[in-house]
Amino acid sequence: MVVSVAKPDRHRNMSVVVPMTTEIRGGECEIRFSKPAWLRQESVVNVLGIAGVDNAKIERRISAFPADKMSEVEFVLKRLFGL
Repeated sequence: MVVSVAKPDRHRNMSVVVPMTTEIRGGECEIRFSKPAWLRQESVVNVLGIAGVDNAKIERRISAFPADKMSEVEFVLKRLFGL
């Protein structure tokens, strides 16, 4: 899931992402969400897996993430970075 704004750095063609995973451990940095039809099994967003990715590797937008869950991701990111 892309969490950065579009083109956050004019010198690099990258985005910041947090991965979805089926390895649900119940951690404070996991965000649960309703399983969309295109996923095979229940998953969570693992905010601890935050990473930078070259935009060339992002093929397409599959779906919009629910606004309330994006707010949860934002809250966990702020806590993670002490903001």
